[in-house]
Amino acid sequence: MPTGDNDGIDVPSDDAEYCEQCRDEGRRDDLLHATIEEWLEELQQDVETACESEQFEQWLSAQAQFHDYSVRNSILIRRQCPEATRVAGYRAWQELGRQVQSGEQALWIRAPVRARVCPSCDEFLQGHGDCDEETPTEEWPRRVIGFRSVAVFDISQTEGEPLPELQHEAHGEADWLLDILQQIADDWGLSVRILADEQWPHGSAWGVYGSADDRIDIRDRENTADLARTFLHELAHARLHPETPADSKQAAAFELDAEATAAIVGRHVGLDTSGSQWYLSAWGHEEDVSLADRCEAIAMTARELIERIDEKAGGQ
Repeated sequence: MPTGDNDGIDVPSDDAEYCEQCRDEGRRDDLLHATIEEWLEELQQDVETACESEQFEQWLSAQAQFHDYSVRNSILIRRQCPEATRVAGYRAWQELGRQVQSGEQALWIRAPVRARVCPSCDEFLQGHGDCDEETPTEEWPRRVIGFRSVAVFDISQTEGEPLPELQHEAHGEADWLLDILQQIADDWGLSVRILADEQWPHGSAWGVYGSADDRIDIRDRENTADLARTFLHELAHARLHPETPADSKQAAAFELDAEATAAIVGRHVGLDTSGSQWYLSAWGHEEDVSLADRCEAIAMTARELIERIDEKAGGQ
């Protein structure tokens, strides 16, 4: 919990005291600014600790067994197994302590076949003739010469040890909050759909913001606190990221913005958002993006959401 002094403002020692002092309008603005800064510093420290943990290392080792499949292969997988979520080869599953169940049918994808090519005459090693190229053949570049079929399996086709997971769900009481977040979305001109699993079109994502049509889709779940965290996450995207990310590094930065904002705002309204450190660690590590570089935008958006939530909650 935040403690200490920030620009002359004593940040309360616990969240209950913070909420009580926020009711004092005379000091609320300064207190809110100081507390957001304090919580952001704590969040950065939590992420650093998480990245150095054994749990995170185990998760990274497991993730290394899974590939980012091409659009073509993703379509092939979906056609053969529409409910597929985690796909890997037979031996990769064995390395993860899982075994393909007897009788399961493989999912077939296409993998490139590469061969070394002479940098001078552009001939493949197998049919290479005489030329003046002196570079050792093992240093020749590889070129795709065709494709072969490769068998993979979804996790639902396997059994064995559970995969290492990073649990980033929020917890707490949030039924009251969902109505307010819907009001904020309405104010911002956003349409919102909360969809059941059988209606969900976005794969393993829990929420999606589409800038083209200003729409937020959220995957329904029993944990309303975590549903509210996702709602906050997507509202932050809507406020901060009207454009599509230009590349994977910018996409990771956008995810840090949205999740850190959700963590700060969630904490303000009494939710336990400590699990967000794992989400932030995963995205930051993936593209080497630092949360410290994103704090200004996060603090600004968190403050705006907090003020809107408090204003609407006070009128209920």
